[in-house]
Amino acid sequence: MTLRNPGISNIVFSDTLINIDDLNNNPIFTGTVYFNEAMDVAIEPELLFQNNSELYNSLVMNPFQSQWIDSTTFEAEIWALPDTNNLIALSI
Repeated sequence: MTLRNPGISNIVFSDTLINIDDLNNNPIFTGTVYFNEAMDVAIEPELLFQNNSELYNSLVMNPFQSQWIDSTTFEAEIWALPDTNNLIALSI
């Protein structure tokens, strides 16, 4: 018997370019994560953003507005926080 870890088959973001105007107007976007197999929907994943091994706290998931759509699709609300100094150019 071979055990394997579930994986992410695709991630789609509602906004792929965050600029200063976004931070002043609407610092919220959606990330939809598609898994390659059925997941336990009782467990909510946490999305973290990093560049290499450095974690960025300027992008955070709002767990109160994030939910499973079905057993393979998780939709997360992401906040771009304007009060941090580590915004970077991410290739999403």
